Amino acid sequence: MTSRRYTYAAIAMVGILLVADPAFAQFAGGGGGGGLLQQIIQWFVQNVVQGLIMAGVLFVGCLLLFGRHTLAGIAVMVIGGLVISQYQTIAGMFGVG
Repeated sequence: MTSRRYTYAAIAMVGILLVADPAFAQFAGGGGGGGLLQQIIQWFVQNVVQGLIMAGVLFVGCLLLFGRHTLAGIAVMVIGGLVISQYQTIAGMFGVG
């Protein structure tokens, strides 16, 4: 009796998945307004991730610029200045910009 119950539950789950599959595909970007999930991901990357990468590159550059407590202080300052002056190029290597 229990095996029939599991069989019916499995058939019901497969049926639900088959019915819901077009809706999942539409939400994931297959259609219906250009793909809602794709639009959300694109907005997030353009507005949040790119800003975080730029801020991170500038932060590392400032750390290198003001990190004069090492023996090679002058070299660290030069590297820090180069990183800050070229932050757009460095961020571009990560696909931002």
